[in-house]
Amino acid sequence: MERLSKIFCLVVVIVALAELGECGKRIKSNVNNKKKKQPVRHSEPRSLPFEEILRFKTKRRQQLRARLRLDNSTLNDNSTLNNNSTLNDNETTTTTPKPPQVVCYGDLGCFSDEYPFDNTGAVPQSPEFIETKFFVFTRSNPTIEERQDDVNVIIVDWSKGAAAPNYFAAASNTRIVAAQLAKLIVFLMEETGCSLEQFHLVGHSLGAHTSGLVGARLPGLPRITGLDPAEPFFEDEDPAVRLDATDALFVDVIHTDGGEILSGAWGLDLPSGHVDFYPNGGKGQPGCGNTWLSAIGSLFDSSQALTDSMDCSHKRAYQYYIESINSPCKFVSYPCRSYEDYVAGRCWDCSNNACPVMGYDLDSNLNARGSVYLTTKENSPFCFAHGAEVCYMNLGCFSNIAPFWGLNRPLSALPDAPDVIGTKFYLNTRANPTMALRERLVSNSPATFSASHFSSSRPSMMIIHGFTHSAQHDWVQRMVDELLKKEDANVVTVEWSEGATLTGSYEQAVANTRVVGAQVAELITYMGNYEVSGQNFHIIGHSLGAQIAGYAGDTLGNLARITALDAAEPYFDGMDAVVRLDPTDARFVDVIHTDGSPFIGTLGMGTNLPIGHVDFYPNNGMYQPGCNDNVVSTVVATGVGLLTDGYDGAEAALACSHLKALDFFTESINSECPFTAYPCESYEKFKQGFCLSCPSSSSCSQMGARARDHYGARGSMYLMTTDGSNGKYCAYHYKVQVTSSNPMAQAAGRIYVTFQGPTGITDSMEVTDDNIQLQGGVTYQKTVISPEQIGDVTRVHVRFARSSSLWDIFAAQYYTLNKVTITAGESQDGYLFCAGDTQIRNGETITLTAAGGNC
Repeated sequence: MERLSKIFCLVVVIVALAELGECGKRIKSNVNNKKKKQPVRHSEPRSLPFEEILRFKTKRRQQLRARLRLDNSTLNDNSTLNNNSTLNDNETTTTTPKPPQVVCYGDLGCFSDEYPFDNTGAVPQSPEFIETKFFVFTRSNPTIEERQDDVNVIIVDWSKGAAAPNYFAAASNTRIVAAQLAKLIVFLMEETGCSLEQFHLVGHSLGAHTSGLVGARLPGLPRITGLDPAEPFFEDEDPAVRLDATDALFVDVIHTDGGEILSGAWGLDLPSGHVDFYPNGGKGQPGCGNTWLSAIGSLFDSSQALTDSMDCSHKRAYQYYIESINSPCKFVSYPCRSYEDYVAGRCWDCSNNACPVMGYDLDSNLNARGSVYLTTKENSPFCFAHGAEVCYMNLGCFSNIAPFWGLNRPLSALPDAPDVIGTKFYLNTRANPTMALRERLVSNSPATFSASHFSSSRPSMMIIHGFTHSAQHDWVQRMVDELLKKEDANVVTVEWSEGATLTGSYEQAVANTRVVGAQVAELITYMGNYEVSGQNFHIIGHSLGAQIAGYAGDTLGNLARITALDAAEPYFDGMDAVVRLDPTDARFVDVIHTDGSPFIGTLGMGTNLPIGHVDFYPNNGMYQPGCNDNVVSTVVATGVGLLTDGYDGAEAALACSHLKALDFFTESINSECPFTAYPCESYEKFKQGFCLSCPSSSSCSQMGARARDHYGARGSMYLMTTDGSNGKYCAYHYKVQVTSSNPMAQAAGRIYVTFQGPTGITDSMEVTDDNIQLQGGVTYQKTVISPEQIGDVTRVHVRFARSSSLWDIFAAQYYTLNKVTITAGESQDGYLFCAGDTQIRNGETITLTAAGGNC
C-alpha cells in the first residue's frame, strides 16, 4: 500500500471476456509508456448505497431518457422520490403479477430483477461464483521495467462470471462486479490517500456498462472510456442500466460494431457519452469483412478463428484504443450530422478545437461533445497520420498537413522511407535495348554512369509506372522498343514497385509518389554533371507515375516536357495544384485522358480534369472502345478475367480504359496515322460534326509522341479511335453531311454511308444514330472514323433503312436525298456528291460520284 500511495495516477481497466486477455495485457503494457496526465479536479467522493444511486441517476437522467418501458403503472419524469423513503434493489414502484427476485450479498447490497434492471430477466450470480480478481501493474513490475509513465494499471478479471455461453448471467453480473470495483476504489482512497480524481475507467463490451455502474456509485468519477459497449439487453434500456453521460464527469465512447445482434453486431450504436466516436461509421470495420460470411468461412479453420471472425469489429474498439496510447499518429475525428455526410466530404471544419482525438489522449479536449467520425486503415497500425512530418536526408521533408490533406484526401499517409520504396533507375539505349541488357544508374554515383551507355549527345526521356505495376511490365518494354525505334535515346525507366504494391494500400502509394518524385529530380539534377538537364528531358508517366512526373517537374523548375498517360484521379482531383500535376510542372504538359469517369460509382481511375497545356480526350476520355462501359459489366468481366488469366486478366478488365492511354501513346510514336485531335466545346458537339476543322496551324494537335510538334495548341482536344481489333487504334476522321430534298415526304428510319477512294473503302457507318423522323431540307451530320487512309474520296454509297415501328406506320416508304458532303479532318479537304432528289427505298443503296462543282 505504501508503494501505491506514491504513484501519481491510477488507471482502471475493465476486461469482460478473458482473464488477463489480449485487451488487458496490451493496455497495461502500453499505458505505462505514456507521459503523465494532469488530473481533473473535483469534490471528494464517497460510495453511495444503492437506494441513493437510483435517486441520483433518476434526477440526473430525466432529460436523457429517450424511452421508458412501462408496466401496468408508470414511473415518469414527474415522479418524485421522498428523501425519507428507502429504495433498494428489491423494491418496486409498480404492481407486477409476481414478486421480483431479490438477492443480497453482504455489504455489496441487494439486487433485484425489477424495472429498470429487468433487462436480462435474471438476478446476478454470487460474488463467490463470479470470482472477481484485481491485478495491479506498475513501473516496478518485472515485465514493464522500461516503461516511461509511472502509473497503476488495475486489471479487473471477472472472466468466470462473464463466461460463454450464458450471456444473460454475464449481463446481470456486471452489477456485482461494479459494486466490488466501487468498494475497491473507496478502499484504495482510504488506505493510500489517493483521490477519485486520479481514476480513469476503461471498459470493453460488458465492461463498459460495468464502468457506468461504478460511476453511478461514485459521483464525480472524472472519466469513463467505453470501448464498444455491449448491445444485447442494453439497447433502448433505461440509462440507469447502461453506460451514459451521467456516469462520469466525462464519458467518451468508441463504437466499432454497432447494430442489431441478429446482423452479427455486438456493440451499441446509440450515442452513450459526452462524445461518441464512430470510426468507419461505427460498424463493419475495415479488414473484418462480413460477420456472417467470415464466420461461415472460419468454421473450416478453428474455434478461435470462428470467435475472431464473429467479433472482429467488436475487438477493433480496444485495438484502436491501445494503439492510441503511444502512437505519434493521432486518431483525429470530425463532428458531422451523419456518416454519410462525413463520407461525402462535408465535415472537415476543425476550427475552435472541434475535432477531438479518439483514444487515450482525449484528456486534452474534454470539451468535445456529440458524434464524431473518422476513418482507419484495415490493419495495424490503424491510424492515418495527420500533422506529422518525415525527413529523408537530401530528398527533403514531407508532411501530411494541408495542402496534402483535405476534403478530397481525408486519408493522408506519410511517405515510406526510400529504402522501403526501393526506387531504382535503369537505362536502355539502342546499344542495350532489352530489359535483360538494361543498366542501373544511381544518383551521385559516377561509376554507374561510366559503366553505362549513357550519352549526353542523345535526347533523354524517362518512363514512370503507376500503382501495382513495375518497370518490368510488358507495356514498359513495348514503349522502350518504340522510342528506340524512332531514335537513339537515353531511355530511363523508373522502378518503384515496392512502394506501389497491391499488398500495400493505395493511400500509401499516393504518399510514396512524393519521395519518388524527389528521387527523379535528384537523378536529373545529377545528370547535369554530364551536360544533361531538365531542359532536355521528357518524362512519360502513367497513372500515379504522371503525378510523380509533376512532383519532379515542380522540384526541377525547368523540365522540358511531361506526358501524362491517364493521370491518377483518386486523392488528386480537387487538391491544390502543388499536390497534383498541373501546367506549371514543365514547359509543355500534354495529357491523355482515357478513364475519366468518377472513381466512386463507376471505378474510373483517371482524372477527367484538364491539367495540362493541352488535354486529349479520345472517345470523350472515358469508356474506351473495347472496354466495358458500366460498373456491373466491368465487375463481371473482372471476375471472368481473374478465373481465366489470373491477376493480369482481372486487371485487363478492371483497368481496361485506364490502360488504353499506354496503348495510344506507344502506337503514336511511330504510327503513320497521326492521332489528329480537334478543339471543341464538348465531345457531344465533336461527335455531331461541329468541330472537325483546323482554321490555323496551331488550332489542332496530334495526340501522343508528336504533340510537342504542335506546341502552340492549347486547351481540350477531342478525337476518336478504333477498338484496336485490327491491330491499331489510330483512325482518320471525316465529317459526313447528308441533306434531304426539299420538299420531301416525311420518312422515318436510319441513313448509312460508305465511301471509298483510291487506296481503300470504309465500313458502313450510320449517320443518324437510331431511327429518327427524317424531314425535308434538313442536313444530318456526324463525325465518323475509318482505320484506313483512303485518299481522296471518289464515291459514296448511301443506304436507307426504314423504321419498322408501329409509330412510323404512316411514314413514307422512301427517303429523298439531295446531296452528300464529306470533309476529311486530317487533310481538311471537302468532297461534294449530288443525288438530284433521288428516292431511296427501304434497304436500297445508291452510289454517287464526286461532283465537279455545286449541286
